[in-house]
Amino acid sequence: MENNKTTPLFFIKTAAPLMIITTAVAVLLAVINMLTAPVIEQHDEEARKEAVAALFPEATYFESIVDLDGIAENLPDSILNLFAVYQDEAVIGFTAEVTEMGFAEYVNMMIGIGADQRIRGIQILSINDTPGIGQRVAEPDYLAGYTGLAYPVTFTSGANHADAISGATYSSRAILNGVNDALAFCSRIVVTEAPAGEEAAANE
Repeated sequence: MENNKTTPLFFIKTAAPLMIITTAVAVLLAVINMLTAPVIEQHDEEARKEAVAALFPEATYFESIVDLDGIAENLPDSILNLFAVYQDEAVIGFTAEVTEMGFAEYVNMMIGIGADQRIRGIQILSINDTPGIGQRVAEPDYLAGYTGLAYPVTFTSGANHADAISGATYSSRAILNGVNDALAFCSRIVVTEAPAGEEAAANE
């Protein structure tokens, strides 16, 4: 006598509910993502505006320049976006939205670079490294140590020396790598024309 548990009908009856549940969950997740994606993007855009305003208080506006000739095709993977920062019609610097691998996850940061090719400041957009240790690199006092430094920044002694936090080597290295990637790339950029229109007010 054939075992009912090995018949095709048994497998269909067993698999069908699982397939229905899996499909329902997938559809639900897609709907949730569709509804929340605009909210998340709006939040991220506001975070970028606040970061630029903090790095360049004198700025009147900024615009993304990743689509300009010679930039998009050469942009390092670590630089997610690049903005020219203006005071009236003059370019006063750049801000690079950079992501670098920390200890557990990527550290996302906004790095301000002045017209003199020195660090204006760093704003951390997101970090999920170890609380109390890795996340110490997000503290303003630590990030202030990068202000005024030029490429290449190192952890060794010298004019462009930054400190690594003991016990947070990976997180410290993420900041260092992000700074150097941004400085190296921005040193090759020349933006002389004022933008056609204001993309984002820096001081809203």
